[in-house]
Order: sequence, then structure tokens, then C-alpha cells
Amino acid sequence: MKLAIELDNVTVRLGTKDVLKGLSIQVAQGTICGLLGPNGSGKTTLCRVILGLLRPQTGSCRLFGHSIVPFPRLLYNEIAVVADWQELPGYMSVSEYFAYQARLYERWDGKLCAKYASDFSLPLPAKIHTLSKGVQAKLALISALVVRSKILIADEPFGGIDIGSKRELMELFVTLAGNEKRTIIISSHHGDELEKLCDSLAFLTNKRIVLHESLQVIQDRYRYLECIVPEAWSFENDVPSDWLNAHVTGRVFSALLTNYDQATTADVLRTIGLREADLSLRTMSVEDVYLAVVEQFKKSTE
Repeated sequence: MKLAIELDNVTVRLGTKDVLKGLSIQVAQGTICGLLGPNGSGKTTLCRVILGLLRPQTGSCRLFGHSIVPFPRLLYNEIAVVADWQELPGYMSVSEYFAYQARLYERWDGKLCAKYASDFSLPLPAKIHTLSKGVQAKLALISALVVRSKILIADEPFGGIDIGSKRELMELFVTLAGNEKRTIIISSHHGDELEKLCDSLAFLTNKRIVLHESLQVIQDRYRYLECIVPEAWSFENDVPSDWLNAHVTGRVFSALLTNYDQATTADVLRTIGLREADLSLRTMSVEDVYLAVVEQFKKSTE
């Protein structure tokens, strides 16, 4: 597996406050990695480190094997960004902004830019400051896409974009990663967005990554379990530590399984006096998995 992005034990401190704590992650070339976490969890800080805008106090960050401290000139055209914290020059028109960007990037694709501008109905003569937040988000995203960089950092890129355009842009992300082998880091606090897009997901909380796995592994490993219990059955809480929130409501035993295995689950049920025939399992949404993982992390650090 060829790596596009490698962070190893990265800590970033602003003043006396740690804004990333010993964070490590590897992202393979040509894949989409989602960063999921609430505001303040460290997603934007991580993006800024990868872009070379923040220098870690400890640890290292490499892009295609090259250290980014200092940021190497040979990578200038290999990374692009779209983020909700970007400020576009409001005094420029859309067409003027595209022309300005074209002078900055060697691989700017003018034909592709014209196509996307038409597809997403961007008003070329309009001054940027007159555009709605959603249209400005489209403009910034299109500008980042047509640079043809090998890495795209997208920090909360869909804010203010209408549902129809969001779906089209999400499909475009998948096409870029699949057909053009671009590596994409996309952050969001909406798990449903990332679930539709990503090959892997990194869960952030308290300035740390507490899980980074492929989407397939996450979907296979986590289950919500319910089992009908006998009338005389009593729950002694003697279940594995990776069965979270185990409890009984009426005659239903419930738990969140964080490392599901069919044979192991059947063994545990027999041990606590329940029948596999009375079992019901369902997959969990990415957001439910996130909450379960964060709870597990908090318990492990208590």
C-alpha cells in the first residue's frame, strides 16, 4: 500500500493548550478518508497540519514520503484545499477569481473549470460578495477540484450547499478518488455524509484519533444486539467489556457490540443463559458507532 499522508505522534500546542495530542494516521494514495467529530475535536487543526499551516511541537508529517517541515516546493502543486474557514476575495467576480487561481497553479484545468461552472450554474460576472454562502462554497470547491492536485483537503466542504448540488459534488469526490487516484481528506460532523463517500473513517474526540479503520471494517465490527430474555432471568452484567451499554428493559436485553463475531456472540449468550434463537442484530449508523467508540475510549481513560 502506497501512502499519501503519514502523521506520527503529532502534538500541536497553541500557547499552553494542546490542540492535537499524540495523533497518528496513515492514508493510502487514491482513497477518501473521512474525519468525523464534533466542533472542537481537532479536525480543522489536523487539516492545517497537513497543509503546512501549523507546525507540530512533536511528531512528524509526511506527504508522499516528504517531510512538510519546512513545506517542500515540489509539493506546492500537489495539494489543494477547500474549507469553511477560507475567505474568498469578495471584490472579484467569479470569472476574475478563476483567472487569478489559474495563474497560481501549474495544472489548473480551464476546460474542466468551465464545465463545472456551467454544471453548477455559477454566475461568472457576479461579484463574490453578492453570492450566497452556498454558491460561494460551490465556487471554492470547484476551484480546488480543477487544480488536479494529488491531495485534496476538504474541511467541512458542504456547508450551505443545497441538497441537489451536495449529491452531485459528493459523486464527484468519489469519481476523483476512483478514476484520477486523488487522495482526499474530508472532515465533517455529519456521519451520513462521510458514510456515503469514504473508504476509511477516523473518529476524533478530545484532540485525538480514537479509531481509524476502513468503512467496511467499521460496518462489519459494530452491531446493536437485542435478545428476548426468559421470565425468571436476571442480569448480572457479566458480559465482555466490548459489549457497551448492556441493560435490560422489560424482557429485552440490549447491548452495543464493538467487536462483533458470530461464534463469540453465541458463546456469550449461552454463558449468560440466553438463546441465539431469540437474538436480533442490526448494523449501526456511522454516528452511532462514533458515539459507542467515544464512550469506550472515555471508559478506558477513567
